[in-house]
Amino acid sequence: MEGLKTRIAAMGLNPGIKVQKVPIPDGSDEAEIWEIFRIVYDTINKGDEVVFDITHALRSIPMLAIVILSYARVLKEITIAGIYYGAFEVLGSLSEVKRMPIEDRLAPILDLTPIAGLLEWTSAVDRFVSSGDPAKVSALTTAGVRPILKQTKGADQAAQTLRGIADNLEHFCAVMSTCRGPKITDAARCLNSMLADLERADILPPFAPLFGVIKNELRSFEGDPLSDGFQAVTWCLNHGLIQQGFTILNELIVGWVLRNTIGETKDVNLRSLPSWAAAFLKEGPKARPGQCDEPATENMDLVRPIITFFEEHPDILDPINQIRDYRNDMNHAGWRENPIKEKKFSKKLKDLLQKVKPILLRQSGSQSG
Repeated sequence: MEGLKTRIAAMGLNPGIKVQKVPIPDGSDEAEIWEIFRIVYDTINKGDEVVFDITHALRSIPMLAIVILSYARVLKEITIAGIYYGAFEVLGSLSEVKRMPIEDRLAPILDLTPIAGLLEWTSAVDRFVSSGDPAKVSALTTAGVRPILKQTKGADQAAQTLRGIADNLEHFCAVMSTCRGPKITDAARCLNSMLADLERADILPPFAPLFGVIKNELRSFEGDPLSDGFQAVTWCLNHGLIQQGFTILNELIVGWVLRNTIGETKDVNLRSLPSWAAAFLKEGPKARPGQCDEPATENMDLVRPIITFFEEHPDILDPINQIRDYRNDMNHAGWRENPIKEKKFSKKLKDLLQKVKPILLRQSGSQSG
């Protein structure tokens, strides 16, 4: 019976090509399916470039093949060079094909490689949604548009838009993970604008919903720095950036207090005053000026209106003190007496966000986003 080895020889291809026969079961039940998975996966070597022909198999095998290749791409770092299917059935029934001259038996070969690419995209978007990590989405986007931009000399508008989204997505996520508070609103606005442009661009239909997921993640950023700040804390909660969430929430309160007392400032010494004033009101004589940080003792004329403000808004005192305690515990990596249990941080951040958000939005006359 003629097979791959004899066909390679008949076509005069490289005689050094090694053909290895690896028997697999039919895949007629679950146990055999898992056995096929094991056999094929074990046959693949790390870093292999794989071309897969799924023409001759039970109908479940092509689906299994896609799963195996996706699995091996992650764990064995393979490259999927191609997935092909010879659509023999379009020629007619077996009896009809047998009556055809051999030269007329030309079945189309379907390139199914984009399906593997779509699976990789799906994994990348899931990674972004679950962890806020845009690296894979950005890398796939850049790799996908590079040949298009090269061919069109940068004139393809859809490719330009996709590349812009990749760049802005990385920028936005870097802003969040590094707590660049003043940049949150602009970063979200730029990315949302790019995503809106994508809706008008001509891209492959399967990819539009994937970017729609990303757009859904950004839709709550509406352009108001305060409400966007709270949305950033929610983002941190949803993506496991708990330390960043506490930092951003703390700075939202600090900025709100300063705007209502001595005026907004980026002076780190002055921005420490609200936290000290809150501690002073909590601890009383134990936190008197002579025992606290130098910036507070040198700026008592600025501390007094902050203390007065807190006395007028006592509902914010407990949250700001709790945020300071939790934030300090994380910043010192738990190296302190009676460290907070790790499971408490996420729940506490969520609780504090729910307490702080209505207070600041109400006092600022803002609308919840």
